[in-house]
Amino acid sequence: MLVSIIDAVDRRVWEFFAENPVLTGVAELVTQVGVAPVLLPLAAAVGVAVWRSTGSSYHSVLPFVSVYVTSAVVSSMKEWTDVPRPPREMWLATAGSASFPSGHVGSTTAFLVAVYIVVSREFPDRAKAAMWAAIAGSAVMGWTRLALNVHWLSDVIGGFVAGVAVTFAVTRIFDGVRSRRESRLRTPGAPGD
Repeated sequence: MLVSIIDAVDRRVWEFFAENPVLTGVAELVTQVGVAPVLLPLAAAVGVAVWRSTGSSYHSVLPFVSVYVTSAVVSSMKEWTDVPRPPREMWLATAGSASFPSGHVGSTTAFLVAVYIVVSREFPDRAKAAMWAAIAGSAVMGWTRLALNVHWLSDVIGGFVAGVAVTFAVTRIFDGVRSRRESRLRTPGAPGD
């Protein structure tokens, strides 16, 4: 029953975008940013800026690692689920592989959430703006994939969830490693002293 409900919602949202091709040119331009070959160098540039500003190597690599791992996870999920895309004759952009989850949305969300985490920890006075930018950026990328008729709504939601989940998992792992390192440095006689 749940699958039929999801299918019905996907079909209605897709039909809406297929019948109302608004701002297709903008969607085609914006969607090109949501791929790993664009996001990884952007994440590296953000990392360099963070490192130069704060000296935090931990925070400087978080966006890059989050995008990289999310891309790998999404790719595996696509192979595992093998969900077909909307009808090819309706596509307004090229697309490859399976549909679920959206790699563009997953990678973009991972990047933006990682940047939000870095900003909230290193520049707390800018955290609210970074949070809204992350939400808006992820929503816009999701809109582009729907407007170009290459994804279902469930793909976009799945990409968003994957990007958030992977980024928080990477952050948690980084926090654990950092905490252990700091406790070893505070403990006299610890290995490495």
